[in-house]
Amino acid sequence: MRRSVVVYLVAAGIVLALALMAGWWWGPPETVRTGQLTVRRRELGGLLVKAWVSTNRVPLHRELPFWILFENHSGEQVTALRFLHFSGAEAGFVPAKTGRCWTGEGTSLVPACVDVDGRTELLPKGLDDGESIVVTARLRAGSETGSFEPNGVFEWTDAGGHRHRDIVALGPMHVFSPLQEFGVTLGRRAVGVALPLIVLVAGIWFQKWSQRHAEKTQTREGLLPRTLADVQKYYMPVSSRLARLQPHVSLLTSVTSANALRRDQCLWSLLRFMGQMGWMVDKVGGVQFKNRAGEDLVSKCYSLVRRAVEKHLGARNLSFALREMSLTEPLVTFLERFERKTPRAMRRVFQELRCSFAAWILDRDDPFRSYASVLEVFSLTWAYEINAPFETWYEKPEIFPRQKLEELKADLKVVGAFSSLGTDLADYLATRNQK
Repeated sequence: MRRSVVVYLVAAGIVLALALMAGWWWGPPETVRTGQLTVRRRELGGLLVKAWVSTNRVPLHRELPFWILFENHSGEQVTALRFLHFSGAEAGFVPAKTGRCWTGEGTSLVPACVDVDGRTELLPKGLDDGESIVVTARLRAGSETGSFEPNGVFEWTDAGGHRHRDIVALGPMHVFSPLQEFGVTLGRRAVGVALPLIVLVAGIWFQKWSQRHAEKTQTREGLLPRTLADVQKYYMPVSSRLARLQPHVSLLTSVTSANALRRDQCLWSLLRFMGQMGWMVDKVGGVQFKNRAGEDLVSKCYSLVRRAVEKHLGARNLSFALREMSLTEPLVTFLERFERKTPRAMRRVFQELRCSFAAWILDRDDPFRSYASVLEVFSLTWAYEINAPFETWYEKPEIFPRQKLEELKADLKVVGAFSSLGTDLADYLATRNQK
């Protein structure tokens, strides 16, 4: 528990450090310029025009004050100074309809106030030489973001009665959405945090994956030669014994003299299969497959067959026969055990085995042929699993016998004695879904 808490605290510290680093790295989204910001300064025929705003970044729907200075340097009086047009709405701003500093109707509003010692007065009609005025008003940002440049067209008349017109612009000014700005800033900082964190996590994952892969490779390289030796020495002989036994199982339905030889061949194949399995278990301790469910399944099949053999043939006689028979005993040697030249005690045991086997064939409750499905499941699973470790070796991989096993699963589940084996088979099939 304490170790988990420490791990979480360390992870939180790393994330916090990365967040601080990201904030330092990216910085604010854009430097906000505030204060007396000069936007335009120009002199037109002796009339100096200077415009400024308090900031170049305005949130949506917020008001912004602006000032425009007119200073007469012409050496004579200027009259009829006024604004003819002020383009605000086209440039992302609209006049702030507060106070009396806008005059006109509809969209034709123009600034009409001057700043006199902190007071607002109406725009005067004339401007003496050396005199100056500051026109002031407020704009309100609209609902569209972007960079805009509000401007106004003004005119004046000189002492000779000549009219002059020009334009003064405010900007460029950036209208932004605080929510969108927050999202952009958060996204930038999230990227700044996420990228190092992703690299860190990916590095840790790759290190662990490499370690697991190296362990698997080492295990595989160490086990494959041993597995190959075991398959050749222990598992393939079992497959051979089973291949001799299976053809006889479902065909033995009577004990007539016509099939006496088949019955002896089946008994010989059964004893050799039991002997080979017993020898394998003694040598390697049991079945060792790559798939644990496959191990459990064939172990269950073998247990069912072994218990049935001990029940019907007798455990003592079975043990005696397996001790006397060699693993490679041919059929002719087995048949000679029933002849008179065989010692009486041994002949009696094998004759009892023959009689017990004949009785098992005729047993109505638990006939020998009913184990055909069990042996089929054993054979199919065994053949596939002993080849599974060598899939990358073969040019064509072993085909998993799914369809046949599915059919056997349905058959086993309707037989009461084998219903649990059907469940084990279903579990095994579930582990092999990818095949």
